[in-house]
Amino acid sequence: MRWLHLPNLEPGEGVPARSGFMGFITLFALSITARSLLLTVTPLQAFATLGSEELVNLVYVSSSVASLLLTLSLPALYAKIPRGFIFLMGSGLMMLAPLLISIGHPLALIIGLAAQLCSVALIEITLNLYVLDHVERKNLSRFEPTRMAFSATAWTAGPWLGIKSAELQPELPFYISAGAAVVLTLAFLWLRPSVRARAVGASALASLGSFVRQPRLRLAWVLAFARSTWWVLFFVNGQIYLVEELGFDDSTAAALSSLVMAATFLVPLWGWIGRRIGMRRLLWIGYGLSGVVTLSLAVFAHPAWLAAALLVLAGVVTSLIDGAGNVPFLRAVKPSQRSRMTAVFMTYRDASQLIPPALFSGLLALFSFGALFVAVGALMLGMTALVRHIPRRM
Repeated sequence: MRWLHLPNLEPGEGVPARSGFMGFITLFALSITARSLLLTVTPLQAFATLGSEELVNLVYVSSSVASLLLTLSLPALYAKIPRGFIFLMGSGLMMLAPLLISIGHPLALIIGLAAQLCSVALIEITLNLYVLDHVERKNLSRFEPTRMAFSATAWTAGPWLGIKSAELQPELPFYISAGAAVVLTLAFLWLRPSVRARAVGASALASLGSFVRQPRLRLAWVLAFARSTWWVLFFVNGQIYLVEELGFDDSTAAALSSLVMAATFLVPLWGWIGRRIGMRRLLWIGYGLSGVVTLSLAVFAHPAWLAAALLVLAGVVTSLIDGAGNVPFLRAVKPSQRSRMTAVFMTYRDASQLIPPALFSGLLALFSFGALFVAVGALMLGMTALVRHIPRRM
């Protein structure tokens, strides 16, 4: 990890890029720690503040618009502002967001959610650019599962700890999340990763045409959008579903949510399997099983223990997809286009936080909760037809 402490190191100098894995993985894990603590408490806080599932989804939609606009402008920002400063802007928003959400006022909730989503955009895109600079392409299929594995503890413990700390004091999980963002900032300042690729001044909109003309980039975006849509369904509506629809208390629902997130511990295993059977086959199996189990949630809503077990199983089989992570994009993007194409690609996250919640709100106004599982399950099954276009050698 020596090169992380040498910001002026020129390309080609220093130790192999693989030794820098842990520095970036630590930053990813700290970011996820700050987010995972809010995974269960934020939807419940939003539901308590707004009073309906439809309004909760609409608030997530409105907050996602700000994140999308920011993501589209990032390539131009990278050309004008040092990459490290952009990361620090993201960590600053990550400190501010939970404090605003904790207030419990609708306006503060909307601003806080927007700040949280914007912070994720700034941090994740910046970290992905650092990874593309320093992790060799041949090692990306190992880096992604390792990153997910080290983040698994945060994803697993965060939802339960968020609820348990809220039982001690309602605002406590939000304060702890802000504290984790402070630690993230200090860790980044200590590591000081270097920049090895010059940013090109262009907006993501200007790069959209080039992105769309490359079939492998289009495919990577659609696959990532579908994967993210399933997790958005779980993040935004999962805790509400367990509490309001199935009748579990907050602590039990949080424990079940943590159990779903514990599936991320299996990601290294899925990555290992994917390297042996091929990432294309792994993704076909993952999307197919996720679609089938998610659809079954619409059929078996009772008894509550069966629905909860199916939700946990859906999380486990969906984690198969995370065994490949963003490898389809990372392997497809050209080195000269990394800054611009990464910003366009990462709009999958904003799109999945914008489009599905809007559709979910409409479906909930007309149908029962099971309609959400039908829509998302069908989407996941549809991805099995697209996976065959992934190159066999991946």
